[in-house]
Amino acid sequence: MRSVPRARRSLALALAALALGALGIGLDGCVVSPRVYESGPPGGAVGPDDELRRAYDLGYRRGRRDRERRLAADYARYHDDYDRLTERAFVEGYRAGYQGRYPNYEASPGVVAAVPGWALGDFRGWDEFEDQEVALHVERDGQVALFAGGQRHRGVYRSGRIQFARSTWTVREIRGGILLVPDYDPRRSISLRRVR
Repeated sequence: MRSVPRARRSLALALAALALGALGIGLDGCVVSPRVYESGPPGGAVGPDDELRRAYDLGYRRGRRDRERRLAADYARYHDDYDRLTERAFVEGYRAGYQGRYPNYEASPGVVAAVPGWALGDFRGWDEFEDQEVALHVERDGQVALFAGGQRHRGVYRSGRIQFARSTWTVREIRGGILLVPDYDPRRSISLRRVR
């Protein structure tokens, strides 16, 4: 009979330790900061790109959380989450998260080439399939805003494609603008003319 309460107590302590660990609190009550590169990709060593990607993702989550909590933007409060090699990726992720931008690790400075000049700027056109006007804004860092049907959709430009939350579109240069072709239906396309 005595072993049942002891087993329950042991189970309760184990569950409490697990819950506190998930919240980043050690058993001694100290806050534990997760390291950027604790676990590597499945079955392999951690490469520099993996560490940078993790730093960016962690920075993005920290920035988004600070914004939601209405804290001043200050990535340095998380100095234990990055080192001198991963600081730039962490800062870029933090800024994107704090500004509420779509996460775009590949478009961080020094990570991938910028958006081509022909795809930069503001474009307008008509979506015949949805029978609505479409406006598209593409920034140099790859951030994209699409306005259609009274709604704004955020996305990111990567290697000739725009990725939105629910779809990906191929972007092609045409005379006077761009052509958007959705991956889910290559027969459908939207022609947009440059307005700026």
